[in-house]
Amino acid sequence: MRKISSGIALFCFLFAPLLAYADGGSAPADEYFGRHKASVLEIRNRLDAMDAKQSSEMYDPDTVVVLDTLQDAILDWQGKYPEDPWLPRSFERLLRDYKRAGAITTQPAQQAFTTMQSAYPDAPETIETVATIYGGVAAPPPAVAAAPAVIVVQPSNREWSRAWIRFFKSRNIDPNSENW
Repeated sequence: MRKISSGIALFCFLFAPLLAYADGGSAPADEYFGRHKASVLEIRNRLDAMDAKQSSEMYDPDTVVVLDTLQDAILDWQGKYPEDPWLPRSFERLLRDYKRAGAITTQPAQQAFTTMQSAYPDAPETIETVATIYGGVAAPPPAVAAAPAVIVVQPSNREWSRAWIRFFKSRNIDPNSENW
């Protein structure tokens, strides 16, 4: 009897981790997501860093580039492990940071928001995010969802101007065209 119970314990010890990932539940910490190959822990740490930034630091154009990188990784993570319990909270934090950066109407932010609403419609994080972004309405008004981001650049110094130029180039935007 002792050998049988030892055998069962050994079997559970060896194969339980494999069974845990078989259903597509939580993502392993050593798997990498997105074009820049970020792990779940790295995504979480980068979101922590974004949350720690002062409001004035969030308006740096490089911040939006970092948020877009995180969005790419989170969407890849969600595609592979849709049942991961960390995902709704990660989407919530990402979208809150997009809002703080003044970039909630950008295409990557809207794509993340749409994915969050469709994948986790009843999650408390989704309900809170909708309330935060759209003032408590269940769905964004069509005019708000379709509105493109409008950026008015009035540089007050040379360094600030260079930052915006990097931002425009990172998104292939020509600020001299009539359509931007």
